[in-house]
Amino acid sequence: MVKPIQRAVLIARGRVLTADLLPDRIRGIDKPPTDPPLPLLSPGMTLSAVEREHIAKTLAWTGGNKTRTAKVLGISRRALYNKLERYQLL
Repeated sequence: MVKPIQRAVLIARGRVLTADLLPDRIRGIDKPPTDPPLPLLSPGMTLSAVEREHIAKTLAWTGGNKTRTAKVLGISRRALYNKLERYQLL
C-alpha cells in the first residue's frame, strides 16, 4: 500500500510537494455523501417495485455505469443485467 507522502512524491511534477497532491482526508476536506439515494416508499409498494426503483436510482447516481452500479448494489454484473432486463430498464 502506498502511503500518502509516497503517493505525492510519485505524482509530483516537480521538486516541490504541494498540499493538492495529498488526499482530501489528510487536508481536512470533507467529501459529499457517497451513498446512492434510497427510493421513497409508498404505501402498498411491492418488493419488486422497491427493487426496481432502487436499481434505477443507483444506476442514475453512477451516471449509467453498470459495473459500478452492480458493485454498489452488492450484486454481480450478470445479476444486474438480468434485473435491468426484468424491470425493462435497459
